[in-house]
Amino acid sequence: MMSTEEVASIQQKSQNQAHGLAQQVNEVLDRYFALLGNQQPDNLYQKLMTEIEKPMIESIMRYVRGNQSKAARVLGLSRGTLRKKLAQYFDTTHVGKQRD
Repeated sequence: MMSTEEVASIQQKSQNQAHGLAQQVNEVLDRYFALLGNQQPDNLYQKLMTEIEKPMIESIMRYVRGNQSKAARVLGLSRGTLRKKLAQYFDTTHVGKQRD
């Protein structure tokens, strides 16, 4: 089981690497805009959040071996919010109940 100190350590390392993530996001967006040429993108914020959120949550769930409490702490979300997002994106693999 991951302790609070271990989660805090991971979060600190994550903050230190944020510059690296920001750099990668900038590079990806620069390539995206280059591919668009003169076209103007619509709803880019929503598109990015939708495309990033699901794989991010999936990766974190693997990292914490399916423990929703740990995943919520790593993400800085309440467990209830995490469960809603899991239900939105996934089947019973991560949620523990079937979708309607």
